[in-house]
Formats: sequence, C-alpha cells, structure tokens
Amino acid sequence: LTRLTQRAVEAVRPIAATKHIWILNQAAGPSLPIVADPVRLEQVLMHLLFAAVKYTPSGGRVRVGTEVESGPAVRLDDLDLADGVRPDLFPHLYYGAIANPADVPGPDRGLAVAKRILDAHHATVALSDRPGDGTSLHVVFPFAEHALAA
Repeated sequence: LTRLTQRAVEAVRPIAATKHIWILNQAAGPSLPIVADPVRLEQVLMHLLFAAVKYTPSGGRVRVGTEVESGPAVRLDDLDLADGVRPDLFPHLYYGAIANPADVPGPDRGLAVAKRILDAHHATVALSDRPGDGTSLHVVFPFAEHALAA
C-alpha cells in the first residue's frame, strides 16, 4: 500500500505544481501489505489525489500518508488555507463517492467508480470535514492475512 501511494503521489505531483499546490507525502515506512489489484488500486489513489488537487485553490496544501489504523490505511487531507479559504473537495467526495454513487452524473462519476473499486477491495471509507482542518479521507483496508481468510 505504501509503495502504491508513493507512486500515485509522484504521478500527481506535476499537476499540483502547475497550481502551486504543495503535496506533503507522508507515505513512508513499512510496506503495509494488502491483497489488492495493484493496477486498479494505484488508479484509484491517483484519482483521489487528482480530485484533491483539482478542488484545492492555488497555493493550497494536500497531505497524504499511509498508516496502520484498524488495518493498513491511506489518509488524504485537503487542508484549509491560512487565510480561511476552504477547499471544495468535500462535496465532490461525498456526493460522488459516498451518498449515491450510482446516480452521479458528470465529472464526479470517476469518484463513484473509485468507490466501487475500493468496495471490491473490502476497504472502509470515512470522510470528514472540519473548518480550520479541511477535508480528510481515510481508506482502511483489511490486513492481508484477514483478506486471505475471507
């Protein structure tokens, strides 16, 4: 999971640079093995990061990292700007991937597809939005040994 996340960050970083968006890559440490289709999962991670960059104002910050929560996890934070300007990521993630993904038209359709791929990987998705902190997306996967037993 860590390696896939790092590759997704590096793929999206040039796009972020054109908008002067800083990506803090905290995807380091242990490999956090999961049972996954690596091609599809890397595409999902890139799509989520691209959405964060797309809906972040110029000069914004996006933080991405891997960690262990109840399983191997990816955390993506679209941080509020110092002057109080808020990124516009939350409604796109919520309506595009969480609320009714089957009914999503237009540009957020890819987020609905990303959610279906995460569901196929038995991932749990949590989304929060707090003024001053920004939008946080947590994607938690089952541990590799739990996924093999299922």
